[in-house]
Amino acid sequence: MVTRQVAKYILLPFLAVVLSAGSSSLLAGKKKRWQKHLAAGVAALEAKKYSTAERELSAALKIAAKKYKRKERGAKTFYYYAQVKIALKQHHKAAKNLQIAYNIRKKKLGLDNPLTVKTLVQLADQRIASGRQQFAEPLLETLLDLQTRKLGATHKRVLATMGKLAGVKADVEKNQQAVKLFKKAIKIAKKTKAKPAFIADLYERYSRLLKEMGDSKGAEYADNRSIEYRALVENENNNALVFTASSVQQKNKTTNEGTPPAVPNTRPDKVVGKTQAPGAVPGPVANKTASAGPGAKTGFTPVVTKTAPRRTITRNIAGVNGLGRTDTNGFREPPGFSLFKSKMVGQKQYNLSEVYMHSLCKDGRIRDNLQHCSVYWFRARHMTAERVKPRLTVRVIKYPDGRTARSAHDRLRASANPDTGINYEWNYLVVKGNWMYWLNAGCAYSKSSWDGLVSGFKSDIGVSSDAPAALKCRCGGGCRR
Repeated sequence: MVTRQVAKYILLPFLAVVLSAGSSSLLAGKKKRWQKHLAAGVAALEAKKYSTAERELSAALKIAAKKYKRKERGAKTFYYYAQVKIALKQHHKAAKNLQIAYNIRKKKLGLDNPLTVKTLVQLADQRIASGRQQFAEPLLETLLDLQTRKLGATHKRVLATMGKLAGVKADVEKNQQAVKLFKKAIKIAKKTKAKPAFIADLYERYSRLLKEMGDSKGAEYADNRSIEYRALVENENNNALVFTASSVQQKNKTTNEGTPPAVPNTRPDKVVGKTQAPGAVPGPVANKTASAGPGAKTGFTPVVTKTAPRRTITRNIAGVNGLGRTDTNGFREPPGFSLFKSKMVGQKQYNLSEVYMHSLCKDGRIRDNLQHCSVYWFRARHMTAERVKPRLTVRVIKYPDGRTARSAHDRLRASANPDTGINYEWNYLVVKGNWMYWLNAGCAYSKSSWDGLVSGFKSDIGVSSDAPAALKCRCGGGCRR
């Protein structure tokens, strides 16, 4: 009897205290190890020692996944581990970890919390970068609604999200919704006097969408607007704007005949001789007597002399002549590019449309001294597993010599944003002889798919892997040589 009472009132409470102390000590030890690994991983990440960061954060993640799975400590660990994956360009793995961090923070901190919003932004970007636009779409819609309520409809972050969402809508074949978003973003951007580079990018992507929808007039109009704002970017330092829509050949002809050059108009909201119509898109005007092109509804009237007729070819065939084609304009495709085109249409099942001297060729960064330029639009006939039809745009440009081609390439490289590249999409530019090739595609391509496409292109046109003038820009990131 006494033994039972001793066990009940003395031994059992004593054992409970001992076990509790041991458990607390064990938990404290795990917390210290987690803090140690996390701190070491974050420090290595900031020092760009990614292998060390991955090892330390992986160790912290093992502890967090068991003890802090539904707590902010766990969210913090998953978030930083995702940053390593982003740095290593492993977008799918980064999105997976960001999704876990976002779910925890949304539940524990609320959707309006800055940490939750920051995680949401990165998660949407990584979904796009991994080629999973259908998962990015609802995230961007949530982000746009949240930013609009908190910041107002005209805030620059709201505009950036709206433009990004419009591009995603186009990628998942919701074209009418994409058109509405592009129009709204462009209208607000012009009203709030957003940066010309941003407006030019909106017009460029909007034009691509209209081209795919078969609205050639609208696409031409958007192209011209994009070129105008690109010109503003090039000349914003000295507030000078010189723009002409004439071809290089006719420009040289006009100069040789002694016709004085048009006087630059540095007031893009005014037309020489009359006021621009209300609601028209601001743009530079050199002369009011010429047309901007067939069917173009433009708010400006650039100088155009008689040029070679524009040629549009739409193809949906199994093969293309691989020997190089000569146009009535005197443009002859390089045989290597004809081979690439043939494979895209025949083997890879892409539809093709092409335009000689399209308005994209008037981009101020590439138009100086060009001799010939053709733009090719490739569109996959079948959807990917993510329900997206990949699209590829290729500009093939011929210059008088290699030096001029490299100069154009260098101007494009200088215009690239260190964080978002040329236009936030996949881009590859390379010079071979006096030719420059510019490949551009949306984020529907995964990194492996894009690398394979570029590799096949280089092989077909005969460019070595260490081409001296190659410029590579990744989706959602910067550019490198």
